[in-house]
Amino acid sequence: MRLKPVGACLALTGVAGCLLATGLGLFANAGYPFELATHFRYHLAVASPVLLGLSVVCLSGPLRMAAIMLVSLLGIVNASHVVKMPKNVSVQTRSGQQESDRTARSLSLIWANVDRKREAIAALATLDKAYGADIVAIAEAPYDLTLQDWASAFADKPHVWLSPPPLREHRFPTRIAIASRYPLEQARMDQLPQSLQPRAWFEAVFRPERGEAGAGGGGLALLFAHPIAPDFPGMVKDRNAYIDHVAARVEQLTMSPDVTSFLLAGDWNVTPWAPDFTRLPGQRIGDARLEASWLNRWPLLGLPLDHVMVSKGVEPTDYRIGPSIGSDHRPVLAKVTW
Repeated sequence: MRLKPVGACLALTGVAGCLLATGLGLFANAGYPFELATHFRYHLAVASPVLLGLSVVCLSGPLRMAAIMLVSLLGIVNASHVVKMPKNVSVQTRSGQQESDRTARSLSLIWANVDRKREAIAALATLDKAYGADIVAIAEAPYDLTLQDWASAFADKPHVWLSPPPLREHRFPTRIAIASRYPLEQARMDQLPQSLQPRAWFEAVFRPERGEAGAGGGGLALLFAHPIAPDFPGMVKDRNAYIDHVAARVEQLTMSPDVTSFLLAGDWNVTPWAPDFTRLPGQRIGDARLEASWLNRWPLLGLPLDHVMVSKGVEPTDYRIGPSIGSDHRPVLAKVTW
């Protein structure tokens, strides 16, 4: 078999697919499937140089010139969206800040979607021993996980919560578990309206009153969440309704004079270059363009779906995507001060 005809076929197929996906993304506000196409802006931008090379090598004549011009245009369109990013994304993380420079109001956390795998929880506990997080939070906890099991995995964190398993197995079970080194105020697993079940989220208020000099003052509202994936039109609607509920709840929590800031962490099932990402309150920390947290075994195919969002006045001192723990998601590690 001659390689050039095969390459030409791949080039034309790739150009057509890139054109279709980019075209759909231009009408993202029309909903599914247009919005779904925007999640792959980064992939399309990366694919453009590859398609450009295939077009130069394997095509000829007017077809080559047309493919080169089209792929170049598509690459520019997709790259511009990835580079620009929405207004609620921040790529500045003061990871080099020394511990001695941090204020007494500080919090470190690990967030992970464990994909119902117990081995992922065990790997997460090992990771936490090195990172020393104040709070570990997970979504998609195994159906058979008990509160005692969860507490045993994080024995240095005596304050634990676990949402009940859904009444029936679900493709995207929320089931959230929290382990905290310090007590949390107003902690509860909040339930969404019945139409959005089995979705839930965990909310609490953290106060940095640990005896350090300068501690005290306003608390930090915490919220850990996991909306449904946008695989079908109805699921997009449910995901957005979930995010809107979370945003409204954050607004309510921060109306209290004792709560000055907030932090949200979760598998939000939306990428930063999708228009619905702007529904999330606060500012995302970390650079999402090189941080795929989902499909972590395929770096060039992964998506940044796990985000930590903070309010103004909350400054990240560390942010990173952790190693694989056996789940289809990598954990997110972060430290903040406020």
